[in-house]
Amino acid sequence: MQAIVIEQAQVQLDEAALQKSLDWIWQEVLKYEVSTSDEVTIVFVEKGRMQELNRDYRGKDAPTDVLSFANDDDSSLGDLVFCVEKMQQQAASNQHSLHAEFIYLLLHGLLHLLGHDHESAEEAKRMFAIQDAIYDSWRHSECASFDCIQI
Repeated sequence: MQAIVIEQAQVQLDEAALQKSLDWIWQEVLKYEVSTSDEVTIVFVEKGRMQELNRDYRGKDAPTDVLSFANDDDSSLGDLVFCVEKMQQQAASNQHSLHAEFIYLLLHGLLHLLGHDHESAEEAKRMFAIQDAIYDSWRHSECASFDCIQI
């Protein structure tokens, strides 16, 4: 998987570890889904910017952890926008690393870009079953030991 990374917030990335994680996750996602593209843009933003985006695109005036913006053509899957502060908060409350939280949200965002949603109970059940299965496999893989993101 190819990623274009845009850092609009303070993050430290290990690009080699990030690429290994992305490649591993993408191979797992392809066991469940078909895609004509393997490129995604990853954007890291501060809480204020995420709140603006969430308000403008979803009508919710609060920051969220990740937003997905699918492309209309097959040149790229689209953009995934991550809120650094929300990732930190959720990692602490879930008692796992920032890296693990990022991977969980990355999976969530990728599934949205591939057409999944969780608006209905049936859609949510399918989406979270795939997300959780891949995440559980990742936790037991060597990629879980890579620390691709720090703040």
